[in-house]
Parts: sequence; structure tokens; C-alpha cells
Amino acid sequence: SEIRYGDKACLRVFYGRYLDVFGSTVRAQWCDKGTWQEFVFCPAGSRKGKSCEIKDGDVVHLRTHNGRHLAVKPGTRELIAQKGVCSSPSSKFVVHIQNSKELRHTCVVFLENKSSRTVVDADDESDLISARFTDHGEWQKIVVEKAPSKAQRLAARAAAKKAQDIPPTPKNRRRVGEMQSDSLSAMTDLDLVGAPAAKRQRLFTKTGESPLCDLTNGSKAMWGRSSSAVSLSTTASNSGSSTESTL
Repeated sequence: SEIRYGDKACLRVFYGRYLDVFGSTVRAQWCDKGTWQEFVFCPAGSRKGKSCEIKDGDVVHLRTHNGRHLAVKPGTRELIAQKGVCSSPSSKFVVHIQNSKELRHTCVVFLENKSSRTVVDADDESDLISARFTDHGEWQKIVVEKAPSKAQRLAARAAAKKAQDIPPTPKNRRRVGEMQSDSLSAMTDLDLVGAPAAKRQRLFTKTGESPLCDLTNGSKAMWGRSSSAVSLSTTASNSGSSTESTL
């Protein structure tokens, strides 16, 4: 479908994000097509009629959602949203449409500034929008898309929220329980040696076994647990004899 003067449009740069305006700052930070990402093509020069088609080679102003106009800042050549009347050449852009004579939805355009004769480009590392070069390359490609209506935005937002609120399926919950059970059964005797009593209490509460009493002072112990019994080997430090007891 055609995009005409007065239509709201979103401008997508080569790395998939859309130009957005906050105050006088112009960036390409998000993949959203919201209010901050809306622009209106306004005719400049001889073509003053509204609702006319935008043709290749037209000179335009780009009005932002907050009533400003895009312009190239002198010196830095950074794109800004400028206040006031858009009469200066720095706020005028020549529209070069790729492979088309008229601007349509998802057409690729190159925006050449009338003042600097450079083309608007994007930087995927800093999100800055500038007009630094005269090239018509990958960095300078801008895809023009019709802005979604308010009803379309609300429907998309509701669908995204509904997708986030879907509870886990019984199969997923059962899988999580199996993973927790496997992690407990994989613990070895050495993992439990020297563990605090509170930790051992919590562990045996989860596994359904009885907690083991604390070891006596002056002795070293190696103890294990199984489904039927817990065996304790104690080596006394004051004598060479060993006592093995089964609880």
C-alpha cells in the first residue's frame, strides 16, 4: 500500500530497530513501533498538496511525534529533532526510493540532507543516527513502514502479555521434579562430610530419611546413607582400634 504525505510511518534501520525521538535526541534503540517511533512526511518546496503520493526525488520534512522536525546538526552531522519552523536546508531531505517511483509500505529509501549533501546512516554500536557519508550503502538503508493503528498496538500488546502468562504444562512441571530428585540422589558421601547440622536436616527432610547425629569430638568419621540403613565408621584418635557400628 502507498504511503502518502500526512501518513504516519516508522523508519527501520539496517540492524532491525526503528528510529525513535525523545526530546531532541534521535536514536534507533528498540524494535517497537510505538508513538516515539512515528514520523510524518511533510512536503517541502513546490509540492504543497496534502494526501499526495511521495515520489522518488521529492524534498520532504520529517515531523516527529512531539511536533519537531528532523535536522542535521552542523559540525557533528548528528541527526536531531529541531524545534521551530522547518525552513532551514538542514531540515530538508531528498527521498531516494530504491526500485520504485512511489513510496510504498516496506520500500527502501535513502534520505539525503539538502544542507550537507550527505545521507542519513545508522550505527549499530552506539544507536546514533547521523548523516556522515554520501554513500548509498547498507548503513544508509532505511525501510519505511506504515505505523500501526492504536487498536493494532493494543492487540499486539495483549497477545504478548497472554503469551507470557501461559502456565507451565504438567509435563514440564514433572520434568522439573525429576531433575530435583536426580540432583539429590547424585550426592555422594563426601559431599555430606563436614556439612552443618542444619543443612543435613534440610537434606534428610527432602529425601525422607532420618538425620544423623553430630559426630563426637576427637574422631574422624566417614558415613553413608542408603534406603535401608545408615552405617557409621569411627576411628578413635587416642587408640589404634576401630569400632564399626550400624544404626
